[in-house]
Amino acid sequence: MEPVKRLRQRARLNSQIERLKADRAILLICLGIALALWVPTKMAQVYKSEKKVFLDFRLPPNTTFSRLPPKDMVVVVEGTGWNLLYDFIIAAHVRLTYDLRYSRSFRLSRGQLRTDILNGLFSAKLKIVELNYDGLQFDLEPVLSKKVPVFFAGTLHFEKDYNLKAPLRLTPDSITVFGPDSQIRPLISISTDSLALNNLSQSLTRALSFSLKPEWSAQPDRVMLDVQVEKFTEKSLFVPVTLPQHSDSIKYFPTQVRIVFQIGLSRYSEVSSSDFSIEAEFDTAKTPTPGSLPLLLSRQPSFIRNVRIFPETVDYLIVEGVFKK
Repeated sequence: MEPVKRLRQRARLNSQIERLKADRAILLICLGIALALWVPTKMAQVYKSEKKVFLDFRLPPNTTFSRLPPKDMVVVVEGTGWNLLYDFIIAAHVRLTYDLRYSRSFRLSRGQLRTDILNGLFSAKLKIVELNYDGLQFDLEPVLSKKVPVFFAGTLHFEKDYNLKAPLRLTPDSITVFGPDSQIRPLISISTDSLALNNLSQSLTRALSFSLKPEWSAQPDRVMLDVQVEKFTEKSLFVPVTLPQHSDSIKYFPTQVRIVFQIGLSRYSEVSSSDFSIEAEFDTAKTPTPGSLPLLLSRQPSFIRNVRIFPETVDYLIVEGVFKK
């Protein structure tokens, strides 16, 4: 009896599985019919879609635009889903070409641009509903090339007790810029892209491009920035004070003062008191009276920093009778 019972149970299970398969097939058929009715209905409705338009130009040799026109634009077109789909499958974008080889100036009106775009669409049933251009003006002029120096446009901030070991170096230090004659002719220099370097304590090199107008190009298109950094320390020296005028008529003291400055470790031993000139400033236009004279540092090495003088003035006395008429 037990085997017969199991056979009956298996038969009932198989029957249920067959009914489920039949129900699933019916469900899929219904979904297919609904989809077949829904898609044509939705695709027959009107929709809006963006269309990218590329602009190409044929120019005379050695000429360029005074003001660079847009390379592309986006317009909004309207049509049924079927027409939009058909146009997208044939061409995802529109490409327009204009021949400017025989004209130095040309204006493309809004109406002409709209007509050209419509002619570029593969579906004649589409229409343009949004075009954000009132027209385009094309003016041509000769291309001019000019070699100009390059300047670093940026800021440097160092860690405490660090500074430049040598002046910033750009390689190459000049480039050739190409562009419209009216823009390139008055050009006297070109700057790099802005760059901020902070907390510097080590030397580095960095490739930099340039701040160019859209109508310009450059050769080469970048330069190498070399920043040499080293640690600085403090050094002091005693330097004689000189008085360029009336040295015989004026006695001043002290005759030498102490200077304190920051210098890189690599050049610490190169600097001596003979590398400095300190002058006492005396105003000959005024009647001399005893007092003090301010000191002027008239000569110093270019690679030192933060020079201070102690004291900042010297006392003086006038030799009697020298200034009498």
